[in-house]
Amino acid sequence: MSKKSAEILYAAIIDRILCGEIRSGDVLSEVALAAESGLSRTPVREALQRLRRENVLMPGPRRTLLVRRMRRDEVRGLFEALGEVEGACARLASERMDAAAIEALSRIVDEADAAPEAFNEINIRFHAAIHAGAQNPVLRDVLVDLQLRSLPLRAVQFRLKHDRVATSQAEHRAILAAISARDGARAQALMAEHMAATLAVILQVTPDDAAQPAEGAAGA
Repeated sequence: MSKKSAEILYAAIIDRILCGEIRSGDVLSEVALAAESGLSRTPVREALQRLRRENVLMPGPRRTLLVRRMRRDEVRGLFEALGEVEGACARLASERMDAAAIEALSRIVDEADAAPEAFNEINIRFHAAIHAGAQNPVLRDVLVDLQLRSLPLRAVQFRLKHDRVATSQAEHRAILAAISARDGARAQALMAEHMAATLAVILQVTPDDAAQPAEGAAGA
C-alpha cells in the first residue's frame, strides 16, 4: 500500500510541476505534503526520494528539497541523445531479435489497444523489449542514465495530452513493422522520429517559464 501511495503521489507531483502549479525553486516539504495528501510520511518520503534520484528535485538550504526545472535546451539535448541511442537499439533489434522475441514485442503492442489506460507502463515495456533485443550491454548502460532523466517527462505526455496515447501507439506499430521486416534503417529512423514527436509533445504541455532553470540548479 505504501508503495502504491508513493507512486500516486509521485505522479501527482510531476503533473503539478509541469502544469506550473509547483514552480522552479519551490520547496517541497515532507510534512506539508503528508498533511495535504492525507498520507503517512513514509510514502511521501519515498516519492520525494524518487524525485531526487531522477533530478526532478535538488538539495536546498537547511536540508530542504527544491523543484528543479530543466531548461528547454537541456530537454532538447536529452531527447536528441535518446533518439540516437534508442534508434541504434531499434536497428540492432531488427537484426538480432529472433521470431519469439518479435512475437513478444507484438503482444506488448497489442496490449495497448486493449488497455490504453495502462499505456505508460506498456510503453516502458515496449522500449525495454527493444533494448533487450539489441543485445548490446554498452548501449543498455548508456540508456540507464538517459531513462532516469527522461521517464518523468515521457510519462507526463500521456496524462496531459490525451491524444498522445493514440499517436504514440501508431508510432510503436510502425517501429514493430520495421523490426519485423528486418529493415534496420527504417526502424532506426522511425524510432528517432518517435523520440522527436515525444519531445514536441513535452514542449507543448510544459509552461513557457519551464525554460528557466532554478537558481543554483546543478547540471542534469
